[in-house]
Formats: sequence, structure tokens, C-alpha cells
Amino acid sequence: MLKKESVLILILIVVLLSSGSSVYGQRGLSWLQETFLPQPQESQMTVTGKISNGKMVLKWDTDLPDVASFAIVASRTAEEPRYPADGYLCFLDPNLRSYTIDTELVYQGGDVDGLFQVGETYFFSVTAITATGTTPGNGVAIKIPEAVAEEKEKVEDVAKNPDESKDKDISEKPKETTTKPPKVVDPQPAKPKPADPAPKKPDPAPEKPVEMVCRAWVHNNIIKMDWTQANDPQFQGYKVVISDTNKSPSYPQDGYLAWITNVAKNYTVVDNQKPYQGGSINGYLQPGKTYYFAVTYVYKDRKVTTAAVKLTAPETLPVPEPIDYVAPVVTTILDEGNAVNFNIQIHWTWDGDPTKGFKGFKAEITDMETGKVSHQHLGTTAGFFTLYCDGSGKDPNIEPYRYYKIRIIAVYEGKLIYSNYTRPVRSFGDTC
Repeated sequence: MLKKESVLILILIVVLLSSGSSVYGQRGLSWLQETFLPQPQESQMTVTGKISNGKMVLKWDTDLPDVASFAIVASRTAEEPRYPADGYLCFLDPNLRSYTIDTELVYQGGDVDGLFQVGETYFFSVTAITATGTTPGNGVAIKIPEAVAEEKEKVEDVAKNPDESKDKDISEKPKETTTKPPKVVDPQPAKPKPADPAPKKPDPAPEKPVEMVCRAWVHNNIIKMDWTQANDPQFQGYKVVISDTNKSPSYPQDGYLAWITNVAKNYTVVDNQKPYQGGSINGYLQPGKTYYFAVTYVYKDRKVTTAAVKLTAPETLPVPEPIDYVAPVVTTILDEGNAVNFNIQIHWTWDGDPTKGFKGFKAEITDMETGKVSHQHLGTTAGFFTLYCDGSGKDPNIEPYRYYKIRIIAVYEGKLIYSNYTRPVRSFGDTC
């Protein structure tokens, strides 16, 4: 038998349905639908982010239909940034559900509007773009990590040891002696009686930790260095570090002179052939000045720096003439309606001195839909650069009807000088 309360509810429903034509009946029907019938749920964008192997990785999930593309967005202050209000980093294919943040891309608009700064925290998110509008995801706060695993730095030539010369002066190089601990040998135990327990083997002697030592000395008007060779599977490279103010210099806060990834090349020369990067020096060493020399061992999970060696640079240390670094200037862009055989052409000029540290030009090409960055060497003469979209298959080959951003780079010895980004250029023609 139905309870009294159930009977009253049924009577109320019948009354409301019978008076559906009245205002109160319509309100009653609406209340019944909202209360007892399942309501449609809004589509959502769920975004997560983490740092993996020194890289920032965003992942997202959505049930939105007909997504045209995803915009990667970031902000210094907005906890849930969204496109277009907070600008964008790049646009991605609608089939993607993860993206590794490229900190070399220039952010467009918002309160970032430039390169991400190492050590600062940003709020990242993803906005889905459809034909009917945009749907933003939630924001995630990520601190920009220091890049360690992939460093775009010149690796020194490992062909020659600085001490392998005809005028090698052994007397000037400090001597070291190494005493190896005696090898532990297990004695042959006597055969035990059946009733006796088996004899216990002695514990092996613990390995003595290797002390990392750096040395520096003057020979033939240049400074020579060597240090303890690394012996760790997590090792990635040596950073040669110098300072004129810090008695205990280390990388990264004091910059570096050389980045050496060959574990066997535990030596170098300081001859002022290339400038020091960062720190209090940020240029060439000066003759007769006192410096502190050290080496930072870079591992995947840590950094270890040797004690510093104090040494005065010789008065005859050569100092190269300062280089006047000049950036290329983009002058003309030919794309879409004024393209050359459907190809994009970027014209640029450069007023630098090719005899002072200059190595050549290269182009940096950023696909604004996928965020992919590629480079193309251009030689040593300013002029124009072509992105091919004529079906010839020449590199760099681009996709049809897609937006790109280009900048020209002047390559100097140990330094890259960038032009500004071009406006977004668009490929044209179905023959790409």
C-alpha cells in the first residue's frame, strides 16, 4: 500500500498536469522537469600540468565536439587565463591532448607578452576554439624550471689535450698521488661439519667517495685547467666557471666559460679566444687581474662544484677587439596575394661587419598551429629567404593555408643576434 506522502505527491502531479495551460501549471511543469528529469551537463575542459625531466607538460581532456584548434594560454596574474583575453603562446591540432611548453617561443599579448622568465610562476591553461566560440579550461600554476637536459651551447673540440704540446712543462703542473685501498680477498673457508652452520662472509669494504678537484696554472701566456674526471651514469657535462668577485663561483649564478659534454675531456685552456658568458665577467678576462676558477659537474638530478683556485691572469694574455653585434632587419614580406609562385619570401638587410666574429645567417620558423620551431641555414649574404609552397618539395616546405612567424638570426662566434618576429605570414595555394 502506498504511503500517505506518496499519494499526496501523485495528486499534486495530476493537478499540475491538468492545469498545464495556466501560468501556475507551466511553472509547476518546469519545477517537475528540473527536479525529476536528468539535466544536460555543460561541456568542460579539464587541464593538468606538471614538470617532467625539466620540461613543463600540459594535458587536457574535453568532450567538446567539432574543435577547430586549441590555444595554449598563460598569465602572470590571471589564475584561469583564457584566449583571446589573455593572449596566446601557440595554436595546436584539435586531435592533440598534451603539449610540452616551448620557453623559446615568444608569448603574444596578455600580461606576459614576451619570453617566459626562468624561476617565475605562471598560470597556464588551454582554450578550445570551435565554430560557435571558445571554451576555456581551468588554470594550473607552474614555475618555469631551469633547462639542464638540453642546452644549446657550443661543445668544445675534444681532439687535442692542451698539455699535448712539444713545449710541455711538467714542472709547472702540480703533482698528485693516488693510493688505492687494498683489495679485499675472501679466505677459503674450511669445509664445515654437517652439524655446524655455514661460515658468514665478511662484508665488503665500502668504496671511498671520489673528491672532485680543480687545478689551474699559467703556461706560455695562457691559463690551463684540469679537474677530476666524472664517474656517474647521471653525468651530463662540465661547466668551467670563473669569477673576479666571488671566491666560490658556481654555475649557473656565476655564468660559464665552456660547456663540455665529453666525460673524458676533463681539461681546457683559457686563452680569451671566446668571451665569458654571464656572471660578473660577461666578456673577456683582463691581463694582470686576479680570478677564481672552478668546475661545476652537471648531473640529471643535481650540480656539484669544486673548490675554487685563485690565480692571476698573465700580463701578456691576449684580449680580442670588442665585437659590435648587429641584428638583421626584416624589410619586405611577400605572402598570400603577393606571394611568388605561391611561395613566401622574407627580405632582410644587415649592416654588421662580416670580418669580426660573424659566422652566417639562419632563419627560425614557428608554425603557429602546432608550435613547432625549425631552423634553416641561409649562408653569409643578406637578401631574401623562401618558404616553398609550390609543390617542388624544396626545404623548408610548408603546409597550405597555415600561419607562420619568422625571424632572421645573425650567428656570431658564441652568440646569436635575433631580428624581431615578422607579422604572422600565411601560406597560399593548394600545391603545397
